Amino acid sequence: MKGRSQKAHTAHLPVLDGKCVDCHDVHGGEDARMLKAPEGELCLTCHTGMEQALDQPVVHAPLEMCSTCHAGHGSE
Repeated sequence: MKGRSQKAHTAHLPVLDGKCVDCHDVHGGEDARMLKAPEGELCLTCHTGMEQALDQPVVHAPLEMCSTCHAGHGSE
């Protein structure tokens, strides 16, 4: 059994599937990360179930910036 101090790596499904262009504009754009839309809006295109959760009376501050807590390509 692995110790609690070791973190499991979780890759984001579009990354595993090689679907970079689902989120990124290959020709660039105004965003330095070449995102097709503002981050919060882009994440909600797939994570539709989160819209209702984020519409609750109490929502934490980093609502527009999912990457404050979540890595777009995956996390450890």
